[in-house]
Amino acid sequence: MEKTNVFAINLVKRKDRKASIISEFADKEEFQLTIVPAIEHQFGAVGLWHTICNIVKKSEKEELDYVIICQDDHTFTSQYQDISLQKTIEDAKQFQADILLGGVSWFSTCIPVGKNLNWVEKFSGLQFAVIFKKFYSKILSTDFQEGNAGDYTMSALSHQIYFIYPFISIQKDFGYSDVTAKNNAKGRVGKLFKDSDDLVKATNQVISFYKKMIYEQFEPTLLPDFDNISITTYILNSKNSQMRLPPINLQFEGRTEFDVRMIKMCENTNAEHAYWMTLIQIIQQAKADEDDVIIVCDNNHLFTEAYSKECLIRHIVEGHQLESKILCGGVEDFETAIPLTRNKFWVRAFKSSSFIVLYESVYDNILEEQICSDSSIESLYREVTSNKLLMFPFISKRTVYNEDISFRLDKIYQMAKMSDDEICS
Repeated sequence: MEKTNVFAINLVKRKDRKASIISEFADKEEFQLTIVPAIEHQFGAVGLWHTICNIVKKSEKEELDYVIICQDDHTFTSQYQDISLQKTIEDAKQFQADILLGGVSWFSTCIPVGKNLNWVEKFSGLQFAVIFKKFYSKILSTDFQEGNAGDYTMSALSHQIYFIYPFISIQKDFGYSDVTAKNNAKGRVGKLFKDSDDLVKATNQVISFYKKMIYEQFEPTLLPDFDNISITTYILNSKNSQMRLPPINLQFEGRTEFDVRMIKMCENTNAEHAYWMTLIQIIQQAKADEDDVIIVCDNNHLFTEAYSKECLIRHIVEGHQLESKILCGGVEDFETAIPLTRNKFWVRAFKSSSFIVLYESVYDNILEEQICSDSSIESLYREVTSNKLLMFPFISKRTVYNEDISFRLDKIYQMAKMSDDEICS
């Protein structure tokens, strides 16, 4: 049987790690292990990158279809015995992969695209990486700077990164790291991989939940006559932002679908707490008014070209069908986005939304949520419910708009469409 070359990077002074990585491959006759002395540098990440580049440069010269690079803290999981690495490599090639990872310690969004294969948007964890030929030149031409990290840099360089799941590789916890200072704490590395594994499972559960709901219950919305619909809309306004009143009033001028109410922000030295205290007042009023749904809007909100009255009502009605409790008209960032339809994403968490639809089903959750000294708006919205959806394209933005967010969501949607499970409708 032809053996697969694996290059394991090891600092010469780290003899414990060298012994460990040799032991990992001792009973793996399918591999030909080569220990590569790491280039030493004041910044460990820079030395690691230069070492990776040397391996890649050699692989490019030898015209290898791919190269497997390990770090000396790699360890195989029990799942390795049940997964065909070669089959998964071939599957990744079919998806035009640049990199295939044996396991990740963190990721933003993942989409299952085939058996044991997940596309990943951003990741950390380069302890076992298959780097494909078409990506060699991109790595070699990258200007890697002090302060950069190899995994985050590769995430930025490619939109074609995949990982094997269940993980076949994790990092062994030596209690110290020559590359990532944060990983010097004992037990931290193991927890990172455990949390990452849990997030993959949670992602799959969310996909299964909504996939079943959409196929069994979700129907195209036939909108009622909505000419007379007027949704209670609260605009948050602080005493220091009076100059924003004319622009925000202009945004809602002539839009009869909104029953606009200006509300003064509560005073608190912590702006995040002031927001939540004000939100509690809004919810109390909404309950008193028996509002089924309300909108909470920042005073720097701007409608996008995608907005229309029909679009908003459709989003709200369909969000209700999907049992959403929170529906965002736009965000500045997000954690873990899963496309449910072409114009709606489930999100694990979001950051800074200037236009939020709140359904009656979330009112009590908000009132019962406890504010801690380190609570943020982002963390509070994360905790009150997992049923958070995002409209797409965005109907709301702030003056400064991050177009990268829309690009990321578009890419996630395209990958979901390629999934064997047909995640989104």
